[in-house]
Amino acid sequence: MKQLIKITLLCFFGFGISQVSFADDNVLVSPSVYVQSVNVGKKDYLPESIASASGIEDFNEHYYVVSDDSDYLYELDEEFEIISATNLLDKNRHSSDEALNYMQKADFESIAATSYNGQEIFLILGSGSSPTRNIGVIYTPATQEITRVNLDGLYTSFSDDVINIESVTFDSASVYIANRATNNIYLFDKDNLIDYFLDQTQELPEVKVMHVKLPSIGNYQSTLSSMYYSQEVRALFFSASVELSYGNPIFNGVVLGSFVGAVPIDDLADNLDLGLYSHLLVDESGVIQTKVESLVVSGLVDGKFSAVIVSDNDNGVSEIFDVDFFLSKV
Repeated sequence: MKQLIKITLLCFFGFGISQVSFADDNVLVSPSVYVQSVNVGKKDYLPESIASASGIEDFNEHYYVVSDDSDYLYELDEEFEIISATNLLDKNRHSSDEALNYMQKADFESIAATSYNGQEIFLILGSGSSPTRNIGVIYTPATQEITRVNLDGLYTSFSDDVINIESVTFDSASVYIANRATNNIYLFDKDNLIDYFLDQTQELPEVKVMHVKLPSIGNYQSTLSSMYYSQEVRALFFSASVELSYGNPIFNGVVLGSFVGAVPIDDLADNLDLGLYSHLLVDESGVIQTKVESLVVSGLVDGKFSAVIVSDNDNGVSEIFDVDFFLSKV
């Protein structure tokens, strides 16, 4: 406990963060940063029936949330009240407010919307951290059609020894998939990958692999937990969390804090140091010890982006934060 308190104090006073420094307002900055500062605003909670929110997407003025403890896709209004809950796997498996055993769950960790063949779809991915978690879903909101996808071939093709897929996002032509276990980002042609999901007799499409470096809290490395592409400024917003899970992606650990940031897509490259673009989430009390799971970003207004962040501390409560990203001049 003393060590944890020490780490937290180090983070708050700016001595335990690698490769970046604090400005006067306790916001991490660097000479090449894209987002100049981050302000954490209102904190709230998702409904209790969404115990472990792991992915959020906005679509048609509604939010869509997946939980790593549930097989349901939750549709929420702008006040974060549940409108509907759709079972993505088996209607008889469990109810929408029942948390699954960690050995049984599909571990849905990511959701992203894109256009494919003239229709809007959601791609939802299981984490791949165990054989039961190698399943994905393509969901069409207009028709509520559900297409289940076997991810064995995709995840086996990845070069990583450990798989823990935490995020997926799209730009107009590509899909980005993040492996939290290694901080690798896998980049595919969007249409080719979805074609493969719908017809797995095809060969896997070509992939580009990029490893990114992330900042630490004390001696503890942060790992990628979410990505969100903004076409408006051609930037990849991201989050990374520090959780002491001791190298096993199935088990939960102590959460020390989370970073957020944004990188111009033209800067993204293999071995890029995202610490130069990262901001530790702090408020007036110091480091916010929460595990950011996902974020959605609204449009640019008056030099800032507003974002909704969902976090899950593995305690049955899903938190929501309103966060503003203030841009620097580039």
